Amino acid sequence: MKKTGQKQRVTAPASAEPSRPPPAAPPTESAVLTGLDYFDLAQRISDENVWHWDMTRGTLHWSPRIATLLGITKTLSVLSGDPFQTFVHPDDLSRATATIRAHIKKGTPYVVEERLLTKSGAYTWFLVRGKVVWNQEGRPLHMTGYLTDINRLKQEAMDREKELLETRDLAKEMAVINELSRTLTTRLTIGEVVQETYKQASRLIDTRNFAMSLYNPERKEHEFVLNITESELDKEALTRQPANLGISGYVIHNKTPVLIKENSSKWEAKLGIQPVGDVALSWLGVPLLLDNQVLGVIIVQNHHKERVYDEHDRDLLMTIASSAAVALQNARLFSEKQHAEITAAKRSEQIKALLVPMMEAMARIARLAEPGKTASNGSATLQEISRLTSGIVQNITRILATMEPPP
Repeated sequence: MKKTGQKQRVTAPASAEPSRPPPAAPPTESAVLTGLDYFDLAQRISDENVWHWDMTRGTLHWSPRIATLLGITKTLSVLSGDPFQTFVHPDDLSRATATIRAHIKKGTPYVVEERLLTKSGAYTWFLVRGKVVWNQEGRPLHMTGYLTDINRLKQEAMDREKELLETRDLAKEMAVINELSRTLTTRLTIGEVVQETYKQASRLIDTRNFAMSLYNPERKEHEFVLNITESELDKEALTRQPANLGISGYVIHNKTPVLIKENSSKWEAKLGIQPVGDVALSWLGVPLLLDNQVLGVIIVQNHHKERVYDEHDRDLLMTIASSAAVALQNARLFSEKQHAEITAAKRSEQIKALLVPMMEAMARIARLAEPGKTASNGSATLQEISRLTSGIVQNITRILATMEPPP
């Protein structure tokens, strides 16, 4: 029997869950400012480069590994913006600053790739992550994060992207060159070949200043059959000129391409070449070669900007010039064939025009030579036959002269 007033002891069942400690209250602002607890904890549990930003005081703390990597000897003062603004690459700063602002205002993740200037003096790619801690009023107190070296991975990704772009560019270049070769086979005049060459070259190279000339070895000069230029001086200079002048003359004489990345006038002065036309800051010219014979020159240039063209552009223009040279030769042969056909047709008409009176004269002579006609008026008949014979001889002489090849 239980005694009255005695307290009864209650024992919890063995299967009951043990009591949990009450949840810890959020850290007070004073505790965060003095202890750097999050920073110390992160360094103890992580092998990565750890950083901590006291956003109230504006002080930035680094782990020893980061300090060694970036060459830091003391705590930095950062009041706002990107915590790495002292070291971040200028091209990455605005993007990094926008990312951290979005994290502070909207709570979006702070994960950013940026280049930091290391102690070696070179920029290295890092993945920067962090998390802000706010107080109960929503004011950011501090931020702790990690720094991961991703330079090798980033470089590999950039190399793959570059290879992909180069592959795409190569495919485009091959398509243009194939189209040029195919289209040029249908261009039967020199003017058509020149225009098609310019059109296709403009798809691959800067051709705002483009010129194409044809070389005449007998006259030792070359004539510019196309001259698209921004320069008023070049509009007058690049018409017809001796083949020993200017850089284009050097290309013709040496049968070699010329690539000038900076200031063509210095290049000319160094080789003692007499300049022609306006000074170009970037200049590229290639010969139109066919069986080691120079047919002309293709030129592209820029009067306002250096390093517009490089070795790849030179090789591209050489390939284009090779196709153009074959087409030009075919156009010349076609033109010569047309000229020969026209000349032959004219000769035929001339010979026909001479043969008709000859045939008429011979028929007249035959009639005059009939028996009885000569006896009745012998002297007059003989004179008429002599006149007609003389005309026949003259026409035969003209026919023979017409059949002579031109000098």
